[in-house]
Amino acid sequence: MILTGSATNVTSATTLNRATRVRVGATNAGTVTIAAATGTFNAQSAVAGAAITISSHGFVTGDEVTYSDGGGTAIAELVDGANYFVISVDANTINLAAVNEGPAIVLTDGPSESHTLTATRTHAGTVVLVQNDVIFIDKMPGDTIACSAAMSCTAVGNQP
Repeated sequence: MILTGSATNVTSATTLNRATRVRVGATNAGTVTIAAATGTFNAQSAVAGAAITISSHGFVTGDEVTYSDGGGTAIAELVDGANYFVISVDANTINLAAVNEGPAIVLTDGPSESHTLTATRTHAGTVVLVQNDVIFIDKMPGDTIACSAAMSCTAVGNQP
């Protein structure tokens, strides 16, 4: 939904990635992109038992993710293209479970190839924002919002 109006009452852009619904206003026309949370890791160095280390992963417990072996060899306990559920340990470490709220899967170190986890429940997409217009954006907690370089785009506020 696009609402015509002024974007002069903007606040800090830091709230863009924290809320699940934000109003975004732009002083210049441009593109707003919502991206799904994605984490890439080296299976040989980033896997230790159930723990997978992905710096600043952005996932929250309960997120459903799709595992990709990156075209290489899959970790023995995971299936390329299958969905798993995240158990967030801290900002840089997660575990995976076969079912939501299930036990963590203990993993064997995999080959030193790039493996990826991508959130499946996302509002990823792109929208063009007209100068001085304001839009509502719904996003999942792990989604990130970015505005094109030509824009001055900040969060106006969190919405219910």
